[in-house]
Amino acid sequence: LGVFVYKEPFTRHSLVTFSFIWVGVLLYIRESLLSSRR
Repeated sequence: LGVFVYKEPFTRHSLVTFSFIWVGVLLYIRESLLSSRR
């Protein structure tokens, strides 16, 4: 959001951090769904 609204730079470091956060969120959601079905 800051990249589009405030024209902040989006560096490779930011991309790696952003990716790790979303992978973690997706893994958490996946595990929550799998455990609720058991």
